[in-house]
Amino acid sequence: MSEFNKFEFRAKMRRAWGNNTPRIQYRCEPMPGTPHLKLLGDGCSTASLEEFLKRIELNKRMETGKCFTFPIRSDKSEEDTYILEGWEVYTGLDSCYEALVILYYSAMYPHQVIKKYMGEKLAEEYRCKQLAVLN
Repeated sequence: MSEFNKFEFRAKMRRAWGNNTPRIQYRCEPMPGTPHLKLLGDGCSTASLEEFLKRIELNKRMETGKCFTFPIRSDKSEEDTYILEGWEVYTGLDSCYEALVILYYSAMYPHQVIKKYMGEKLAEEYRCKQLAVLN
């Protein structure tokens, strides 16, 4: 079995991208404590890290673009809306990308999301836990 060579792999990736290698890879993830569903919006960008983060900050401030996302297979109704809470940036020399940016989202209406995607029983359990926390 041959040993993995990260340098050969990076060269292969660059060729696959036609030497137009994206600089940023970004992922959309649910915040801990919010309904954990796979979210729309993962991707790559050729923008610099600084430009990408400025765009994200502007989106959040203006409540546009990447400020919102939805679960995969969503009909994009208001009850499915997840809102951007913040992000983490990971950089390193072992990647083809300049950075990995993880965008964290919370469900605006967690009870409705749980009910719609996970069923009435789990939605009721969630509601009871929330009431217990408030009391």
